[in-house]
Amino acid sequence: MRIGKGTGVLLSTGTLLAGALVGFGSGTANAAPSVYFTSDSHSNGLELVVHLNGHVAGYGDWFTDPEGSQPGDALAATDSWGDGYWIAANLDTGRVATTRGHNAPYSVTKTGNLPEGEWHKMWVCVGKGTWYKCSAKHSVHA
Repeated sequence: MRIGKGTGVLLSTGTLLAGALVGFGSGTANAAPSVYFTSDSHSNGLELVVHLNGHVAGYGDWFTDPEGSQPGDALAATDSWGDGYWIAANLDTGRVATTRGHNAPYSVTKTGNLPEGEWHKMWVCVGKGTWYKCSAKHSVHA
């Protein structure tokens, strides 16, 4: 099939325009941060570590019993990296220790007596603005 010179130019122009429109509509989206969590059980509780964009951004800690100046039944959040993200340690009782609104490095501890030996779920979250991501829930005891 033979295409005339005018038709060929029209087809080429249409193809170029379609390609430009497709390219124009495909902007670059902001990539979500790279986040993962690790846990470390210790003799007096649990530490959940927040790994964010290749570094340790902070921690969520549970302390079962008093240790040094640290009270027992204590939930702590630590933001160790000045990147604008906040860290929040959460307990299923509604207790929350958060670094939100504070500049890193910053730590906060929330305490309150719980019935001895009672089991609870603890998790840690990291966020910035309206974005956040939380770890799995881990069992801790009072």
